[in-house]
Amino acid sequence: MMQKSDLDPSGFTYTHEKGYEWAKDQVLAIRSALGSSTKNAQGHMWTYRLYGHEMLALYVTIDERPVYEGTITSNNGKYELELSGDEAFVPDMSEAIHLAGIIFQSLDIPVKIGRLVNETNRNLCEPFRVGQTNAHIQLIKDL
Repeated sequence: MMQKSDLDPSGFTYTHEKGYEWAKDQVLAIRSALGSSTKNAQGHMWTYRLYGHEMLALYVTIDERPVYEGTITSNNGKYELELSGDEAFVPDMSEAIHLAGIIFQSLDIPVKIGRLVNETNRNLCEPFRVGQTNAHIQLIKDL
């Protein structure tokens, strides 16, 4: 049995059904939380590392109020036996991004990628104010 989706460089995919079913459950839960209107809904995803794992955070807000928080964790080449709730364990980050794409494109809402508001590298930020420990990273378009 296939342990992960076939994600070919040509753009053809063969999606693992377990991952697809989990993504479908997330879409249905998010739609239920959003109610009848997705106006002002916004998706946000970013990666991070925790306890030796790569993680992908998925957030959905409406009018800046959180309505969904989920996590997809890279799991050393394997799907977790059962995927349920708002956390999935998938083979790798390629699988995680593929599932996030299915979720956000199914919702048809704008999505921000990356966590750019809490940068601590002073060389890459807007000037820090006195006592400030983090700031927005300076985007390339601003240079």
